[in-house]
Amino acid sequence: MEGKELLNELLSKRDYSGNEADEYAQFLSTLMVQLGEKLYPLLEKAQSESKRLALKPSITESDILVDEYTVSDITFI
Repeated sequence: MEGKELLNELLSKRDYSGNEADEYAQFLSTLMVQLGEKLYPLLEKAQSESKRLALKPSITESDILVDEYTVSDITFI
């Protein structure tokens, strides 16, 4: 499946329930705004490796607020 299709499939799980799929869809929405089409190859790689996208610990564990993400801020878990 191509990145755009993967994104649409994952975003369709956004139901505002707060469950894991909903939170991931919300995260992907944020990444799409930040990264645009650069997100598609990351989603394809994540799917091929049966992983999910996440922010690197250096971002999530930092005391410094980051308001714009780049491809280099993304890891696979």
